[in-house]
Amino acid sequence: MAAAATAPAPEIESKHVTKAAPVERSYGLLVAGVITGVAGLASVGMGIYYYDRARYYSAQASVPNPDPADENAGKHAETMQWIFYGFGGVALAAGTDLRPGGLRGATCDHERDTSFHQHHLPIHGPLLLLA
Repeated sequence: MAAAATAPAPEIESKHVTKAAPVERSYGLLVAGVITGVAGLASVGMGIYYYDRARYYSAQASVPNPDPADENAGKHAETMQWIFYGFGGVALAAGTDLRPGGLRGATCDHERDTSFHQHHLPIHGPLLLLA
């Protein structure tokens, strides 16, 4: 058998790649996260208040000869209850995500990348609890 001629191996250019230091989130985001979280808690508290009002007006509507104003006030209280619950839930999720590191941590490999990524969605906080 004839020996196969081997070509010299191509030279590979060595590139020294360094990983960028993790991006630290600012103190301002911490303050914004705390304020947003507190607003979310206050909103959930208002939802609980309106829940209590809706229960009160529901009890008033079940008496003989109910006042139509109580029925309207009960419907209004129920609507406001769900509005405040919804706003509070979103604000709590946003406040959790704004704190330093968020739910996923501050050492994301592509923090400096400006393209759209799923983890930049503000609603991802509650969805991570389902994973």
